[in-house]
Amino acid sequence: AIADEEEYDPCAAMDDGEDTVEDISIPEGGWEGRIEIHGMPTLHLQAVPIGGEGAGIGDLLPETVQVKGRVDYKSVQSFAKQVHRSSTSRAVTLAHIYPAPSGGDKAEGALAKLVKHYRERERAGVAKTEDGAEFYFIPRGSAADKIIMTVELIPGREPPSNGIIGVLVH
Repeated sequence: AIADEEEYDPCAAMDDGEDTVEDISIPEGGWEGRIEIHGMPTLHLQAVPIGGEGAGIGDLLPETVQVKGRVDYKSVQSFAKQVHRSSTSRAVTLAHIYPAPSGGDKAEGALAKLVKHYRERERAGVAKTEDGAEFYFIPRGSAADKIIMTVELIPGREPPSNGIIGVLVH
């Protein structure tokens, strides 16, 4: 009878379920967190490395990233190219950013609104971490394609057809 009680301990079952869900939902090397942008609802997103150094971005980004401004696409392209080709102290990792399952039904609509906002202004969002990394958010399209061609995808990865490309300079 004691074994049965331990087997059905509701707290133990709940903890095991949470761990399993968390392990499955975030891809290896990936990140899940919140993106805060002034004037917009908080976005619950995931990101997975697809190019460049392919660093584990979950280790490089905090749980909450605050986008502090916008910069034109060409500046991001030029900076990413320079760091990727010439820097010995910094690296570039490309990431596919998409709605997190934990964000619910609103996550996809909020991300679509952000993509539209950046496309209309031909700008990328920019955030800086406390560790000095810079994270740029570029909607899929010709500007993102230019960065993908410059920095290159991880072998076997395909460029995503939607969402946002994250350019993490670290």
